[in-house]
Amino acid sequence: MKLVCPNCQCTYELAAALELAGARSALVSAMALSGELGRLMAHYIGMFKPAKKALSLDRAERLLAEIAPQIESQVVLRRGAELPAPRELWVNALRTMVEQRDAGKIELPLKTHGYLLEIVAAAASRGAAKQELAVEQALRTGDRSKAAAIRAQYQDRFTELQSDLA
Repeated sequence: MKLVCPNCQCTYELAAALELAGARSALVSAMALSGELGRLMAHYIGMFKPAKKALSLDRAERLLAEIAPQIESQVVLRRGAELPAPRELWVNALRTMVEQRDAGKIELPLKTHGYLLEIVAAAASRGAAKQELAVEQALRTGDRSKAAAIRAQYQDRFTELQSDLA
């Protein structure tokens, strides 16, 4: 089925119009991730581009739809674990991937989000470990109220993130 462009009067296929709808949706998703995160996400999605072909807008939209919920809810889901992952952690992980791409350390095109999720999960685990170390140090010094406050703060933040995800 042929359609006519309202601007230039050129004809094009219905499939092309559907592709444009996918592009519009992908663009809206990308724009929801503002600032440096949006810029880094554009570089990251580009890492999925096949060597001799263009990345279809539908594929870009699917890739964004797969990862955006975790970024927005500030949680990383990896190996059955749900860890708090603030926005800054995602920005740092994406920045790391872009730097590694530029250094030629990543085999492109990417097939899944696995490597990004591993970077985020590792950083989130380190954050949880630092939190636990602070609790242990407070307990060693006999400051149980400080240890309880640190644990409560961590638990409150995690509960807040889980409720946002739900």
